[in-house]
Amino acid sequence: METVQIPKREALFWMVLGAFICFLGWRIKIGNFHAPGPGFFALVAGLSLLLIGVLMLFSRTASRPQASPDSGTSSVTITEHVPVRRLLGTMALLAAYAVFLNSIGFILCTFLVMWGLFYDWGKNRLATAFLASVTTTVVTYTIFEVWLRSQLPRGMFPWW
Repeated sequence: METVQIPKREALFWMVLGAFICFLGWRIKIGNFHAPGPGFFALVAGLSLLLIGVLMLFSRTASRPQASPDSGTSSVTITEHVPVRRLLGTMALLAAYAVFLNSIGFILCTFLVMWGLFYDWGKNRLATAFLASVTTTVVTYTIFEVWLRSQLPRGMFPWW
């Protein structure tokens, strides 16, 4: 097995982003565990990113399958294999979800974002992405709206 060095700047990026999200969550008022406030989820998400950054910083290496002797490559950086287009697309989808959730509504917005995340542009499997998106939307709606009785954004559909 070949090991690949994880650059410090990637770990620091996730740590700084996590700390910033924690700060924003704290400013919004987190409440407590039994009565969470609007910033509680942001605080948990920020702490998760902070933990990921710390783990990346201390692990500093990642396993990679060993390159074949014929290839002539002995070291590969992680950033060489990151599909930047997919990363930017995913970030754009998540940002659009945050922007349009209240105006479009939970059901339609979640379905569209999940479809965008599940759809594989290389294989063009519309039915698989559609089924996974519908399933994810129905399950999350059932958990949050029906079981936990939290009010999700209605958006364009005020009747449901």
